[in-house]
Amino acid sequence: MDETKLTFRKYKDGDHEHLPWQEEIFNADESHKCPTYVHRTPPCQGSCPAGEDIRGWLNIARGIEKPPEGMNWQEYAFYRLSDSNPMPAIMGRVCPAPCEDGCNRNEVEDHVGINAVEQYIGDYALEHGLKLRDPGPDSGKKVACLGGGPASLAAAYQLRRMGHAVTIFDTHEELGGMMRYGIPGYRTPRGVLDGEIKRILDLGVETRMNTKVGVDVSMDDLREEFDAIFVGVGAQSGTALPVPGGDAPNCISGIAFLEAFNDGRLKHGAEKVLVIGGGDTAMDVAAVARRLGHITKTHEKDRPETVVLGHVTHDVATVAHRQGADVTIVYRRPVEKMPATKMEIEHVTQEGVQIRSSLAPVSVVVGEDGRATALRVQEVEWEGNNMTVKDTPEFDIECDLIGISRQWPRPDQRRLLLSRAGPGGYLHRRRHHQAASADHRDRPCLGGGGGNRPYPVRQGPIEAAQGRQASLRPAGKTAGSPTGAGRIRPCPGNRHRRGGLCGP
Repeated sequence: MDETKLTFRKYKDGDHEHLPWQEEIFNADESHKCPTYVHRTPPCQGSCPAGEDIRGWLNIARGIEKPPEGMNWQEYAFYRLSDSNPMPAIMGRVCPAPCEDGCNRNEVEDHVGINAVEQYIGDYALEHGLKLRDPGPDSGKKVACLGGGPASLAAAYQLRRMGHAVTIFDTHEELGGMMRYGIPGYRTPRGVLDGEIKRILDLGVETRMNTKVGVDVSMDDLREEFDAIFVGVGAQSGTALPVPGGDAPNCISGIAFLEAFNDGRLKHGAEKVLVIGGGDTAMDVAAVARRLGHITKTHEKDRPETVVLGHVTHDVATVAHRQGADVTIVYRRPVEKMPATKMEIEHVTQEGVQIRSSLAPVSVVVGEDGRATALRVQEVEWEGNNMTVKDTPEFDIECDLIGISRQWPRPDQRRLLLSRAGPGGYLHRRRHHQAASADHRDRPCLGGGGGNRPYPVRQGPIEAAQGRQASLRPAGKTAGSPTGAGRIRPCPGNRHRRGGLCGP
């Protein structure tokens, strides 16, 4: 028998005294001291609002982790990625990629192109017809998801994996929320969006479109029919410009402008357009206004603001008479402080949009007909986060249309009429509300989607994360619970700050 011991021993039996430290520790460029491994969340994953296992599927893409036999790495990476995010092709296109900001490679050269890899995996899955994992065993529970955006879609996906029956309610004709009605189609190709939504619906998710809760169906009816309610109506309502004259009819919300364009109602804009704001929403509004152009002679009823407000719809024949538009972005901070991604800023400047920074709106100049004719601004300068007004005269920037994208969007209370749910008649997105029905039977209501986040329109992954986190909360206590037969009950008090369903 071979008695050779293959294990290397740094110290032999009888070694009780160390050599001189210079000789003990260092030998040329080598050392016996090994780095200490500390188990922590990778910074890319910790920065991801959807909580994706980024290092995991990147290791698969790099060939470090091998797929099972009979499966290629793209399919294996897709299943790893879609465990937390069922819409990788769309998110790879529009996510602001905070994961890339947290990437360790920034300390060496530049970040890993995480978004690009995610988009490739998502596109590959669509091209090759890859499906999401099958739903879990039927739990006998039914959940209503209010809203058809990424939050409700992600919640529906995770709930189906737990075996719960899911029905999505939405006021639009098609699902997608802000991914369809807030982001222009050249950013989120409709074929890609439809393909990823179809994968979720194929799990057995039911839909009720063109349905407004509180009008077409009451909350009491939902409480009677479903065991739990997820409220993911998002934040699709803009805010007015808080300066004198800001309520002029042609001072419109940037989000409403984009929705009118994505609906197909808005076919042309105005000759001189001002966009107030510096985020991704402002960049989209500016790019769309630039591409739409304007018509020299138009009827009063066909003005862009009347279309945005939903009063009329442009005739497609008017497209033949379109001319170019002068679009200017006005932002109160320097360009380098804009919250929009660098790529978005470069794109709009390539489109011919002018950016005028360090200008604070003072008032809206209104004409005799009550419409805005110019924006009065004042030059400012910044030291850190402190703004000071320059000792220079105010001046006007002429315009025919003002798109306001400077404020975070807020939930639109008109889209959801709730009773006995919370202050203002609707659910607060950061709190769990117990909405009691007339017969005193409680149903847990769960809020998610939209809200004050640093990515107003492009918050698909954040909404998806909210939907996923919300749906995962009942997972451990509704399936096979030893007590209460897996019953879902409301959370006592406000223990779950982001909302949640509790088991027994």
